[in-house]
Amino acid sequence: MPYFIAVVIGVALYVAACLAALTYIVAPVAPYLALVSAAAGLLLVCGALGATLLRIGPFAAPTVTPFHVRQRLSPTKSEFDRDPGWPNYLFPQSRDDLATAVGHSGKVVKRLWVTMIQPVRDEPIMLAFWPLLLLPLLAGVTFTAAAIASGLAVYGLALAVLGISLLGWLVIAGVVRGVDHGVRVLRRAKATCHSCGWRDRLPAYRCPCGAVHHDIRAGKQGVFVRRCECGKLIPTTVLEAAAGLVAVCQDCSHDLRAGAAVLTDVNIPVFGPASAGKTRLVYAGMVALAEHLQAVGGSLQAVGPESETTFDAASEIVDKGTETTKTDASQPPAAVTVRLTTTKGRKALLHLFDAAGEFYASREQSSKLRFLDDAEGLVFVLDPFSIPAVAEHLRGPLAPRLDAAHPAREHPEDSYFVTAQWLRDQGIELRRKPLAIAVVKADLLLGLSPAAALTSNADSAGVESWLREMRLDNLLDGMERDFGEVRYHLVSSLDVGAEQDGRAGPTSPAQPLMWLLRRSGAALPDGAAVAS
Repeated sequence: MPYFIAVVIGVALYVAACLAALTYIVAPVAPYLALVSAAAGLLLVCGALGATLLRIGPFAAPTVTPFHVRQRLSPTKSEFDRDPGWPNYLFPQSRDDLATAVGHSGKVVKRLWVTMIQPVRDEPIMLAFWPLLLLPLLAGVTFTAAAIASGLAVYGLALAVLGISLLGWLVIAGVVRGVDHGVRVLRRAKATCHSCGWRDRLPAYRCPCGAVHHDIRAGKQGVFVRRCECGKLIPTTVLEAAAGLVAVCQDCSHDLRAGAAVLTDVNIPVFGPASAGKTRLVYAGMVALAEHLQAVGGSLQAVGPESETTFDAASEIVDKGTETTKTDASQPPAAVTVRLTTTKGRKALLHLFDAAGEFYASREQSSKLRFLDDAEGLVFVLDPFSIPAVAEHLRGPLAPRLDAAHPAREHPEDSYFVTAQWLRDQGIELRRKPLAIAVVKADLLLGLSPAAALTSNADSAGVESWLREMRLDNLLDGMERDFGEVRYHLVSSLDVGAEQDGRAGPTSPAQPLMWLLRRSGAALPDGAAVAS
């Protein structure tokens, strides 16, 4: 009996103590503890996010480097991997920071519960003090609830801000891209590789560190500028990049000419049979065009060491009247690039491609001439002395005149139709392109009996009429059927054919080039005497 009474008294005292603890300790402290715990939960979320964003010690997320960009960002639509540049913060780094902050918050909450539960698990006797244990339990529950609620609010707000920022980013990037592209389209600017013939509106650019960026346009690596892996800032528009970086061919990785993709770009292939006088026309045409531009207040300058060497050689050959060496038929030609400047300061790049006539003798050979794929216009060189009707008149005493002309060995029809058929096979819309027919060697032709109907002032219709008289109807009909516009020029490549004031005369070898340049959007100075 005494034992039972002692137990009852003990239980009564324990209950009284618990009630006293609940009344005088737990109840008064609980509201303040809950408030402090809730504030701590909010502080945890905000602190974790702030420490992560400020990259404080262990709170910092791993930095997303250019190496990680290639692994984590979506693959590009081009054949190249992502460029070696740092990604903008809004893309992988922002997601990593947010995930890291959430992870740190979760770790703190987990550690709190482990810290509270572990002593009770190790010493179950502590459960006897359950009224007092209600305080840490209340603190833990309130802290966790506040952390969850704050996390949903804060991280949700962060996600919303990121989403709005990404949307704004895409809009601005689209505008920057559109303006850059639109200006260059209006200028008719393209990048032409003088080495392999590749052509497009978007070249690659080489950073001073040597890294090549294949797509510098505004995007995930920057809107107005991007940062190369070496740390250098690179513009995200072709218009700006062209001012300080070297443009590179996307296909063969050769350096492009200065002004590529930002200046009006005119690609003019000169084709025709072997020995027709293509190289001579290109040489004399460049020199004549340079003199014409100088006479009317403009200028012409060769671009690049190879083009400068070729232009100097052309000037010497034309000045001295020496013969032109035969074009190398072992490989496709590199372009001769010149920069045209008008009196108003507008500039354009002219690329002249002169392939050996052997390349036009078969479709297999023609397929190596990539520059034919995307030309603003073409020049077909027609040697009048290779026309059978002309050669028939130059027999007997006139045979030396025919030999002196070094006529092309191939009939003009054969060379033209092989090339035209190949162009059609490539899906090239010839009807959208102009064709200039250069009837060369006018200095040798005029005055001969077969050309009695021709004069040095013959216009396009007059030259066409004479060619039809020489029984080239099939060739001319094919040309006019294939191309959108055909213009006939009677030219002499022996000299520049300039007037007294230096402007190009009617038989100037610059006339076919000038006509195509105007058709291609190049603003040549006024005062050109172009044959109509």
